Amino acid sequence: MLEYFIMTLSPVILSILALVYNNFDDIRSKKGLKSKFAELLKFKKNKLLLIPFTLFGIGIMFWSHMYFKDSLEISLKMLYVYELLICVAYIDYIKGIIPNKLIIFAFFSYFVFFAFEAIVKNASVSALLVRAGLGLILGGGVFGLCSLLTKGSMGMGDVKLFAVLGILLGFQAVFNVIFFSVLLVALYGIFAMIFKKKDKKTTVPLGPFALAGMMVSIVLGIGGML
Repeated sequence: MLEYFIMTLSPVILSILALVYNNFDDIRSKKGLKSKFAELLKFKKNKLLLIPFTLFGIGIMFWSHMYFKDSLEISLKMLYVYELLICVAYIDYIKGIIPNKLIIFAFFSYFVFFAFEAIVKNASVSALLVRAGLGLILGGGVFGLCSLLTKGSMGMGDVKLFAVLGILLGFQAVFNVIFFSVLLVALYGIFAMIFKKKDKKTTVPLGPFALAGMMVSIVLGIGGML
């Protein structure tokens, strides 16, 4: 019973935190706690959109834990990365940047998972470091190379994002996320050019596609790779 409560409540809490982060500038601009709270509750499109994302987050927990038989901590880890990517996707779509502070926060949050696996689950420290290191090389390397080949058309924010995703998810899981993210970007690009909404030189924010890639990967089952 307790685990079902955690599986339902965790996505709601993390979604509220994502909502606060995505509206932080507006909330901070208000004076007084009452005004800040009123701003948080004010109707906005991004708040309405968070409802289906929260429901999907709840689905992540039950889908991975009950269908794929992933442990509760693995389901929570996937949920955390998913909610993190909601913030990344929103900021990248609105402002065209991936904030360094978000990347730094994601990097240091890895050590929480590392400590849990090493101390509580008694996992091999060397195996954990190798998994994170290979993920870092794959995630950061692929997009770092793309950035060099495209002469900076791909921003360093994207490189750092997938590098830290590699650390959090490990080699196999981040490979899936990269594959589906790139596939979705390619399909979007083809569709956009056919309908003449974009041209070859138009830049596309990668954050939303990273989120979509993560969602597809979770549905297909990446928990066993973590």
